Amino acid sequence: MEDDASDYSPAERRLMDAIRAGDPCDFANGAEITAEAMDSWGPERTIRATLLRRLLTAEDAEYATDGIHLRGAAIEGDLDLTGLNVMPLELQRCRIATIQASGATFNGDASFTGATFTGGALFYKATFTGDAWFKDAAFTGDAWFKDAAFTGGALFRGATFTGGALFYKATFTGDALFKDATFTDSASFDGATFTGNARFTGTTFTHDALFTGATFTGDARFGGAIADAYDFSRAQFHSTDPGPWVARRVTLTGAVFHVRARLVVAAAKTDCRRLQAREGVHLVVRGGAVDLEDAEFLRRSILEHSGSEPALPKRNDPGKRPEGFDDFTPAEQAQWMAKEKAFQLAKNLADKLGSQQVPQTRVVSLRRATAGDLVLSGVGLEDCAFAGAHGLDKMRTGATCSFQRPPAWPSRTWRPFTGRQVIFEEAQWRQAHTRGWASISTTPTASAKPNDPLPTVLEIAGIYRDLRKGLEDAKDEPGAADFYYGEMEMRRLAARRRLHRDNGDGEAGGRRPSWTERRLLDVYWAVSGYGLRAWRALTALAILLVGCAALLTLPTFAHLPAPPQQVTSVNLATGALRYVPITQPSVKTGTTTAVPFGTSLEFTATESTTLIRAAGTPLLETTGGGTVLDIALRLLAPLLLGLALLAVRGRIKR
Repeated sequence: MEDDASDYSPAERRLMDAIRAGDPCDFANGAEITAEAMDSWGPERTIRATLLRRLLTAEDAEYATDGIHLRGAAIEGDLDLTGLNVMPLELQRCRIATIQASGATFNGDASFTGATFTGGALFYKATFTGDAWFKDAAFTGDAWFKDAAFTGGALFRGATFTGGALFYKATFTGDALFKDATFTDSASFDGATFTGNARFTGTTFTHDALFTGATFTGDARFGGAIADAYDFSRAQFHSTDPGPWVARRVTLTGAVFHVRARLVVAAAKTDCRRLQAREGVHLVVRGGAVDLEDAEFLRRSILEHSGSEPALPKRNDPGKRPEGFDDFTPAEQAQWMAKEKAFQLAKNLADKLGSQQVPQTRVVSLRRATAGDLVLSGVGLEDCAFAGAHGLDKMRTGATCSFQRPPAWPSRTWRPFTGRQVIFEEAQWRQAHTRGWASISTTPTASAKPNDPLPTVLEIAGIYRDLRKGLEDAKDEPGAADFYYGEMEMRRLAARRRLHRDNGDGEAGGRRPSWTERRLLDVYWAVSGYGLRAWRALTALAILLVGCAALLTLPTFAHLPAPPQQVTSVNLATGALRYVPITQPSVKTGTTTAVPFGTSLEFTATESTTLIRAAGTPLLETTGGGTVLDIALRLLAPLLLGLALLAVRGRIKR
C-alpha cells in the first residue's frame, strides 16, 4: 500500500503513526466521551471512510498487524466493507456516518462499543468469527443484521435502536446479550437461532418484538424487559424458564416447548393458539385474555392466574423536554425520545397490570384443544368456548375458577333459586334459539370466526357431561351438580321438536329422545330440578298433599266412617245397653255429608309418611277412586321427599 502522507489530514496521520507503532489511537486520550461531545467533533478527529477501508483490507502487515484500534474518531463518508475479509476492528466511542458490511467476514473480535451510527448500519449476512461488541451503541438509522452469524458472543448491552432493528434469521452461536438495550421501532428476530444463552434482561421494546420462528436452544431471559408486544409465533423453546414476558400482548401461536417449562406472563392478551407443550408447561398469567384454541398439552400442565408476579419493571422519567431541544443533534434527540417512550410504555403497563385490582385472567377458548392433562386454577371461564376440545373429562378446574350465571330473577324466562354455573356455549345457544337470556354475556371469543357453527344442544350436553366427570373424579360433588343440571337441561331442550329441528339435530346431531323420555325429562325438571332443587321437590310435595286433600273432601273419593257410639244407659233387669252416636263436625253439601278439609289434609299428611295403613279406625273411608289416590299418595310423597333430600345431599357432599 502506497503511503502518501500529503493526502492525510492531521487526524489520519495520527492514526497511521499509531498503527505503525502497534498502539491504539485514542483521540480522547482516555477521557469520557458524551453524545454532546461527539456532535462537536471537527476535522481534528475526522477519518475518511475510504482510508479506513484500505487500512482494514491491506495485505501489507506493516500497517495493521493486530488490526485497527480507534477511539473517539468521526468516520466520514460511507464505510463500505461489503463482502470483504476484515481484520480485527475496534471503533470505540466513534461517530460513524454509514457502514455497509453485507457479506463481510470479521476475523477476530469486532468492537463498536459506544459507537453512534448516524446513518444506516447494514450487516446483512455478515459473519463475526470472534466476539461482536455493540455495547452502549446508538443506531439512529436502520440496523440490519439479517442472516448474520455470530460465532462468538454478541453483546448489545445498553444499545439503543431508534430505527428499525432487523435480526431476521441471525445465528447466535455464543451468548447473545441485549441487556438494557432499547428498541424504539420494531425489532425483528424472526427465524433467529440462539444456540447459547439469550439475555434480554432489562430490554425495552417500545414497539413489536418479533421472534417468529426463532429457536432458543439455551436459556432465554427476559427479566425486567418490557414490550408493547411480543410475537413468538412458531418459536422453538428448549429453555425451562424463558420469561417473564411483560407486554400489552404476547403471541405464542404455534410455539413449541420441547422441555417442561414455567412461563410467567403479564399481558392484556395472551394468544396461545396451536401452542404445543410436549413435556408440560406451568403458565402463570396476570390479567387479560388467554386463547388456547387448538393447543396441545401432552403432559401435565397448569394454567393459573397470578395476583402478584411478575414484578412490573420501571423506567426512569426523563421529565419535560429541555429547552433548545430542537437544536439538539438527531442522535441526541433520538436518545432522549427513546427514554421518553420507554418511560411511557412502563407507565401504561403498570396502569393496566400493576394495580391490585387487576382483572381475573380469562380463558376465552379451548376449542379443539388437547386438554386432558391441563389444570386450570383461578381463571375466569365465563367466555370460554369448549366445543371440540379433547379430554375435558380429565381436565381439572379448580374451585377458584368461575363460570357464567343465568339471568337473575325476575327474568321472564327464568325461575328463582337457580344460580348454577353455565358454560359459554349454552348461553350462546339460548340467545340464538330462545327469547331469554338477553342479559347474559355471549361476546364472541377472540378466536371465534364468523362462520364457526353453533354447537348443537346434544354437543353442549356432551361438554357438560365431560366437565361433570372431571369434577366428580376430583371429588367435587357440589361443583359437578351444576354441570349435571346443564347436561340434563340440554337433553330436555333437545327433546323439543321445534328446537330439535331448528338446531339441525338429525342423525348427525345425536339420537332424538323418544316421547316417553321427553315427558320424563319434563316431569323430572318440573318436580325436582333433576334431583338438584330441593325447593321444587318440597313445593311439589306440598301441592300433592293439598291437592289430594281437596279431592278427598268430595264424596266421589271419600266419606267419613260411621260415627262411633257410646253407652248412655244400662237396663239392669235385662242387661241391655243403649247406644247413642258421638256427634262429629261435618259439612253439609246438599244431602251429602262432605269430609272437612282439615280432616282430609290430616289424612293425606298421615298417609304420605306410611306405605302400609296402620290398624285402627281411619280418619275417613275412601271409595275406589279415593283408594287409587291414596296409593299414588303413598308412592309419590316419599319419592318427592327423597328427591328433596337428594338435592340437599348433592350440595353438601364431599
